Amino acid sequence: MSGLSSGLKNVTRLGIYFNPLDKRTTGIRSFLARVTTPKMLATGKAELDVKVMETDTPPHVIVTFIGDEKLELKDVGNWKDIDIFEPIDEMSRQIDLKNFKK
Repeated sequence: MSGLSSGLKNVTRLGIYFNPLDKRTTGIRSFLARVTTPKMLATGKAELDVKVMETDTPPHVIVTFIGDEKLELKDVGNWKDIDIFEPIDEMSRQIDLKNFKK
């Protein structure tokens, strides 16, 4: 995961929602596998909420950061895992910057 520096550092809750039988879920399943590695989990204290959907609802991710800031990634079907990580990492870096300026 080169280039992604913050991992789950500023994440308090990570919601991952997908139908495993949907062909659009390759990236989100890979993302789930990566965020549950011991190394990634060690970067923060995120509560993980994984819901296996039975409908054809597109896979999506809802991230809550410290300060209750939220990021919703709707319809991440056909996204690669790195494409899901990038906006999360960017938001986490923005939070670090904001907290550094205080």
